[in-house]
Amino acid sequence: MNKRNVICLLLIAFSLSLKAVISSQPNFRHHTIQEGLSVNAVYSITQDSKGFLWFGTIDGLNRFDGRHIKTYRLAEEEQQQIRLGSIIYGICEDSNEQLYIASDQGIALFDLKEEHFKPFNLKTKSTGTSIESRASSVLMDKDGSVWMATIGQGLFCYTPQTGQMEQFQHDAKKAETLASNNIRNLYQDAAGVLWISYIDTGIARFDIQKRSFINYSLTTTSLSNEALFEDSQGNFWVGNNTKGLIHFDRKTGDSHFYLTETSPHYARHIRGIVEYTPGTLIVASDAGLTVFDIKTREGKMTLKANRDGTGGLNDTYLHSLYIDRERGLWVGTYFGGVNYLSLNNNSNFTNYGYSLTKNSIPGKIVSTFCEDSDGNLWIGTDDAGLSFFDRSTRKFTNYKPEKGRNSLSYQNIHALLCHNNDLWIGTYTGGLDRFDLRTKTFRNYQSTNDSTSLYSSSIYSLYEDRSGNLWIGTAL
Repeated sequence: MNKRNVICLLLIAFSLSLKAVISSQPNFRHHTIQEGLSVNAVYSITQDSKGFLWFGTIDGLNRFDGRHIKTYRLAEEEQQQIRLGSIIYGICEDSNEQLYIASDQGIALFDLKEEHFKPFNLKTKSTGTSIESRASSVLMDKDGSVWMATIGQGLFCYTPQTGQMEQFQHDAKKAETLASNNIRNLYQDAAGVLWISYIDTGIARFDIQKRSFINYSLTTTSLSNEALFEDSQGNFWVGNNTKGLIHFDRKTGDSHFYLTETSPHYARHIRGIVEYTPGTLIVASDAGLTVFDIKTREGKMTLKANRDGTGGLNDTYLHSLYIDRERGLWVGTYFGGVNYLSLNNNSNFTNYGYSLTKNSIPGKIVSTFCEDSDGNLWIGTDDAGLSFFDRSTRKFTNYKPEKGRNSLSYQNIHALLCHNNDLWIGTYTGGLDRFDLRTKTFRNYQSTNDSTSLYSSSIYSLYEDRSGNLWIGTAL
């Protein structure tokens, strides 16, 4: 008999690469309120210098250590001194291991060493202005300056080397100022140029030497732009509210529109853009997750919420994208928490989970399994009985207790062992079942007052020795 303890249980190896992402529904891992997230709406994601993932939600700041999620909130006595709201729009880390947190109440700091919040109370030297409005984005540039975008107060720049903070605002009499004080997002390109997207009037670039702005409208009918991104080929992309994905030529100022209403992959409300491999963008929007080919300028596939429990995206309305240092893709959703996809080719697994609508295993708690002489798998569950997985057809046949019929004695299975044409099944409180693989019939053995019966009807382990004897481990 060949009994192998294969650790994958219900995981059958397959090749997961970007090609697989384009051609099929990939297997996402979900981190929701059930896993400890404070709320399922996630607006921002970043990874700190220690490797922790930070999630900005509409109900506070969350940290993920790879296993557990912890929510950080202000203590009652801190709420009057620190401007930290419940809605977190942006997070970045400075060189002193501090997080700058942009929220609906302004900017707050979080000390990663001491794990506590600190106030950000700086004022501009010229006017004595502090940030008192909603902070929509925060970015640390290559020189170490921290840029903070707001809704209503324009843009602020804090330079740690001097300890000074500067404010930039719209002035209708000066074309070189911000076109609006309502800023959505910030981005620094490879050349070090700071880019700004407005809620109500296009985008802008900041001239560091002149301390002035050059504004671009992009389109006259949809002025709200959220995502900004430069790909590895030097193309600059803007995610628009209703006009899809915009390619903006920074030399000529021309705009070209993709993933629009006429496209089969129309992306409305684009909020995130990343490039996993050179030449391929991943775009997050209200349409789902779209794979876009930079060379052909075409959408290749759009992944939407997969509701049947087989591991796809659990929500279509997407808010943020982040690629961590191990090339894992993190997707912040509005209703489904954080979805994680390992795009590493060494993570070659797919998942066979419980589904109400498709052929699947009968339950959600897998406790044991074994391989028969034909190479197929027998799977025992804690909550739904026995399942047979045919490796050639990839189909499941399930067996459950049926009152009044020859069937499995109990649904809670803790041990399985295949020997010749018999499958031995150890159950919790239901005794030992012997299943004839040829006739598909069951025979049950229980603990009784007979000294030759089982010691207990709760079976936890089964083992066959070299002589063909069956050893049975039971409860005391």
